[in-house]
Amino acid sequence: MSGKAIYFIVVLLIFGLFASVNIQNVVTVNFGFKTFENVPVFIFALFSFLVGFLLTVPFFISSKKNTSKHESHLSPKREESDSIATDTSVSTSEIQEVELKGEKKSWIEKLKENKKTDDNKTK
Repeated sequence: MSGKAIYFIVVLLIFGLFASVNIQNVVTVNFGFKTFENVPVFIFALFSFLVGFLLTVPFFISSKKNTSKHESHLSPKREESDSIATDTSVSTSEIQEVELKGEKKSWIEKLKENKKTDDNKTK
């Protein structure tokens, strides 16, 4: 089972637990033009979640369309850079050797190193 499926099942179980605990808790919902009385809390929560989902979906769809347009616009440039990168006309004598940076150290390792050098200097 994939992680998304397990996550979905866990969320459903939590919502089911929430619904079973609040089945007798009711609220009055007033929209200004219409009032709903004795609405269970879990129905109100589910309705709020669905409205939020429906309001955000168009933004995700439009952002995916925009990124695909940008990617198709950039793809010819990528092909050009790939052809440049695979050009092997450079002789090996023109290649210079460089020193690579060492592995990054955490602040604790740096602190320990400083203490060792300070101890060596004081001796």
